Amino acid sequence: MANRSQGTGKRSQLKPKSVGRPPAETPKRAPLNTKTTQALRAQLEAAATETGRPLTQEVEARLIESFAGEELWGGSEIKPILRALAQAALGVMAQTKKSPADDIETNIAVNKAWREIIKSRLHLPVSADHTEAREIVNRLDQKKSELDVVSDKILNSLPVDIDAPELPPLPTLPTISQFMPIDELERSGLLASVLTISDEERLVNAYKRLAMAVQNSPNVDKSEIENCLSVIDKLDPDFDDAGIRAFVTLVDDYYENMDQAKKVLQKELLRTKQAADTGKKVAETIESKRKSSMQ
Repeated sequence: MANRSQGTGKRSQLKPKSVGRPPAETPKRAPLNTKTTQALRAQLEAAATETGRPLTQEVEARLIESFAGEELWGGSEIKPILRALAQAALGVMAQTKKSPADDIETNIAVNKAWREIIKSRLHLPVSADHTEAREIVNRLDQKKSELDVVSDKILNSLPVDIDAPELPPLPTLPTISQFMPIDELERSGLLASVLTISDEERLVNAYKRLAMAVQNSPNVDKSEIENCLSVIDKLDPDFDDAGIRAFVTLVDDYYENMDQAKKVLQKELLRTKQAADTGKKVAETIESKRKSSMQ
């Protein structure tokens, strides 16, 4: 019985088994033996002193940073551009022997070099809106050519000498009566001259005004064309106005496409402005953090 009690006492002194996950093991560190120059070792020791890390940890941190550098500096697409920008700045400074932060000519040269590098390395992608606007502009050019062809046909079909001196608009009784009472018009003889204007003169004047309106393509005054056609329809029933009606339709189509192009370009400009504002805010945030870290 005594032996059993002693055995029981020994078992009661055993530590209970732990429950749950075992603690995570610290990754084993593998030794890395390397040799370097005295100058590089001095740089590493100085950096380790500044960061407060042991020399081996300083070397390890810098190696990790070098592998993470692709993502840290924008990935494989952006990092070469940043390297080129740094090389350009160093090249300019090597020539001027000055810093772009202190010397205006060095600053201008560095900025110019940077703009050229960014322009050559970061090609501007063409957006769908930009492509659509370009297609509309091309259609506008084509429609302008069509308008010119139709305009020439109309001018050649009009029974008037287009190269003759332009005729002023014929005065009408309501227009003249605004400046002179009817009785004075009668006494001066002007009333008789207005009322005796021949239909032939009115028709020629309408043709002339129509020709002038068509010649202004595509900046056409459609109300002027309608007024001229109303006179011509009364005085020359045989005149075929189908070509002019088709011309006015082409003008409407031209301006419809122009309005569409304006809307697309405005949307493109708005997106460009929003992108520029985003870049400005990012730059301001980075600059603010830099200034805070210096205080």
